[in-house]
Amino acid sequence: MSEEAAGLIEASFVTDSALIMDSDHLIFTTVLNTSELIPNNWSGTQIATQRHSIDAKRLMINWHDVTKDHLEKLEILIKEKCANRKLEEHISGLESKAIAYCTGLQATNINGLPEQQQQIWGTEVDKVWAKISSIILNSCIEGLPHFWISSNPTSKCKKKKKRKEKLNHTHTAKLIQLWYGRLNPKKDHLWNDLTFKFKWNQKILKYNADYDHFDDIDTTDRAVCEILTSDLFTEKWFDHLLQKIKERKKLDHRIYTKTTRLQILCKIESKFEMIQTHQSSWLNSSLEKYRPDVKIDRAVITNPQNPDEKILILQPDEVKQVAAKYFCTTI
Repeated sequence: MSEEAAGLIEASFVTDSALIMDSDHLIFTTVLNTSELIPNNWSGTQIATQRHSIDAKRLMINWHDVTKDHLEKLEILIKEKCANRKLEEHISGLESKAIAYCTGLQATNINGLPEQQQQIWGTEVDKVWAKISSIILNSCIEGLPHFWISSNPTSKCKKKKKRKEKLNHTHTAKLIQLWYGRLNPKKDHLWNDLTFKFKWNQKILKYNADYDHFDDIDTTDRAVCEILTSDLFTEKWFDHLLQKIKERKKLDHRIYTKTTRLQILCKIESKFEMIQTHQSSWLNSSLEKYRPDVKIDRAVITNPQNPDEKILILQPDEVKQVAAKYFCTTI
């Protein structure tokens, strides 16, 4: 077996073939985890960082958008690539070599494979697995809806920065969860726990600073949202927390509305700037296109005397009159 697959065996068992078919031999079955052999076949697989460069991208299959047509196309692509790359011939050739080598070992009464020969066979099996992985991976790229995730740490830092900009919404949600937690009898023992109080005291001090980096908010608005850290988890404090949550939700909505409006305005301005920058080139390219004249040399009209009959007109003057009349009434 390949060295890559040696550590991926999850289970092995032997079944009596008499239970399945009319035969007296035993069936050996192995459960093999192929998630590492076929890279990125599931969204939950992890990339081995030592094998990828800093600019490498990870393929993610969007399984929510996969339909029956996608799967049928994937099957066709896999069959075509298997035929083009002669996968069946490679596997059959490897199998023939293995049978011939095992027959030779039996003839010479040698038990087991030499270490060097094991490495050679492992390399051969790895080549076949690499070919299978490449076929499946390329077929998924061509046949299934997918997207790419960069493994560059700088892009991850940018995403973390974006998430930090929305911490006020996340913290408000956590405060709401804390307020509803008082209704759960299983959490009654936590309200008097000093460690639990200390942790929430630190969190509240952190949450009170959520709106400091918003320049378009008045200082009075920030003061309205500040939560007191004295008398934590008392009935009076929970009433105070409920009022502050309501004020935070109002402020979060204002921030979200202003941010969304600003993003829309920036997009509109960028589009207008792009149009003004490229409109001359667009007009020039459209004027430079060759457009052949349309020549109408015949027309078919309905016979005025018999509506079920059609008349073919070939006279240029009459064709011109029919065309002019038609375009005047329809355009």
